[in-house]
Amino acid sequence: MKAFFPGDHTHTNPAGADFNAAAVVQGLKALPGGPLSGFLSARGVSVVGKE
Repeated sequence: MKAFFPGDHTHTNPAGADFNAAAVVQGLKALPGGPLSGFLSARGVSVVGKE
């Protein structure tokens, strides 16, 4: 995790931000019925995870 938080324990670098965003998108895509699927960008749609 230190690789994602180079300066402190709160603010990530760009790689950490991408990791966190992908985790959030995976969670949104896993919601039953996919109520937010229509709001994902092309990049969001391309995130692979539990669906």
